[in-house]
Amino acid sequence: MRSFISMDINSKEVLDKIDTFQKKLKSSACPMKAVERKNLHLTLKFLGEISEPSYKRIVESLEPTLQEFSSFEVELKGTGFFPSISDLRIVWVGLNAPEIVYIQKEIEDTVNSMGFAEDKKFVPHLTVCRIK
Repeated sequence: MRSFISMDINSKEVLDKIDTFQKKLKSSACPMKAVERKNLHLTLKFLGEISEPSYKRIVESLEPTLQEFSSFEVELKGTGFFPSISDLRIVWVGLNAPEIVYIQKEIEDTVNSMGFAEDKKFVPHLTVCRIK
C-alpha cells in the first residue's frame, strides 16, 4: 500500500488563511485545482509502497515517541513551488514550528533504521494547489 506519515492541520486560523490564499490563486490565469480543506496535511515522511507487516512495524515503533507530543502552534511562512518555477506542478505554503522539525527528525531516524531511507530534504509545507 502507498503510505506516508502525516500530521493534520486543525487550526481554524491557519485553514482560513489557506482558503484566502487559494481563492487568490484561483483568480490567476494558471489553471489549478485547490486541495480541499479536509485534505490539507503536513507530510512528515513519504514511505512509498509498503507491506501491511511493515506498516504495523512502523506504527509500533513510532507510537511511544509520538505520544510525547500534544498540539502546538504553527506559523505560515512563505510560499513555493515543486518541482520548480519552470516546471510548476504544485504550489505550497511553508510552515514554521520547531516541533515539526523535531518530530520529523524522530520519524526519519526511526524509519531509516528500518530500511526506509530517503535522500530528500524535508521542507515543512502544505500543498495548497495542483497545476492542471
